[in-house]
Amino acid sequence: MMNKLFSYPLLLALLIIRVSISCTEPKNEIILNENFDLNTRGWVQEDTEFHKLEIKNGYYHLKSIDSTLDRTSSRSLDKSYLFNLPKTYRINTSMEITQSKLDIPYCGLILESPSYEYEFRVYKNGKAEIEEYNYAKNKIKSYENIKTIKNDGDLKKIELEIKIDGWFFEFSVNNQKLGKGKLSAKTWDRLAPFTGKFTEIQIDYLNIE
Repeated sequence: MMNKLFSYPLLLALLIIRVSISCTEPKNEIILNENFDLNTRGWVQEDTEFHKLEIKNGYYHLKSIDSTLDRTSSRSLDKSYLFNLPKTYRINTSMEITQSKLDIPYCGLILESPSYEYEFRVYKNGKAEIEEYNYAKNKIKSYENIKTIKNDGDLKKIELEIKIDGWFFEFSVNNQKLGKGKLSAKTWDRLAPFTGKFTEIQIDYLNIE
């Protein structure tokens, strides 16, 4: 009985300490919370012979028309959310391929710095690729050992996530870790969703936190 009575104040003290620690732990900062309900960031919207870019019904629609280009990408005119990013953050988006003339359509995200471009590409059949393009050397490097997404049939939605910690990244799709690697850049001029040629996608959201 004495041991049980003694344990209650101790448990209470431990609970108070735990609550105080959890309250002082840093929270994830919302850097970008884009749901495409309103175009407050100045995402490009245009209808040309090459592509059609449009925000409609809470989605950002990207449609590739030109057959000579491997992809169609877009960007926001406001890039302030890319300035002074913390050491550790994650980028996540939800995409859906709505129509395509390709046998295996694809889409993804581009991260671009003044010297490097990184393309995170996901195919509808579950295959994934990551490439680094060095502007100075005009050279492309592919990251090895990128896994294929485990899924029954084609992907309906593509929930893409890039976790960045300093020079390193981890890449996941639909809550499956597909690969990781080292970057040659830490600051970015452009974050761009893209779609493959003759393919149309709709983007539900694009966040950084």
